[in-house]
Amino acid sequence: MSSSTSSISIASTFFAAILTLIPFSITAQVLEEIVVTAERRETSLQEVPISIDVVSSDEINLQGYRTLDDLSKFSPSVQISNGIQEQNIAIRSFSTRGNSLTLQSAAPVFLDGVHFGRMSMVKTAFLDTERVEILKGPQPLHFGMNATAGAFNIQSARPTDTWQGNLGT
Repeated sequence: MSSSTSSISIASTFFAAILTLIPFSITAQVLEEIVVTAERRETSLQEVPISIDVVSSDEINLQGYRTLDDLSKFSPSVQISNGIQEQNIAIRSFSTRGNSLTLQSAAPVFLDGVHFGRMSMVKTAFLDTERVEILKGPQPLHFGMNATAGAFNIQSARPTDTWQGNLGT
């Protein structure tokens, strides 16, 4: 009698374990592919061997980001502080410290591939921005010798055939 009871309990435990695995296989999620231009060509984020944060246009609009200063809220390793003459960008606590306007930032900003050595040169709002890529760590191979802390790569949205507008307060 006890052997039939133990075999029934073992069988029911086995079937219960199998039934718990079924919902996981049915509800498999498909992740959206994120395309970045961190290496000067469009590549999937999964294939880029760089530590990178990507802020999409949806995230920019949802969180209300307006300028580069606001991105320090998105990425915890980015600090932007106001200096005497210039704003100072630090990525992973590495930056160019100095009050001279002749010093270029250790984290340059690129807007559609155009280099801006200092943050004050980029006085743009994120109106038609497709994405902002924050590249962390030294990036001299693709972004020049001054990108020792990292780089900001801003990509504008491509033009469309339809009229669009945006109104906000």
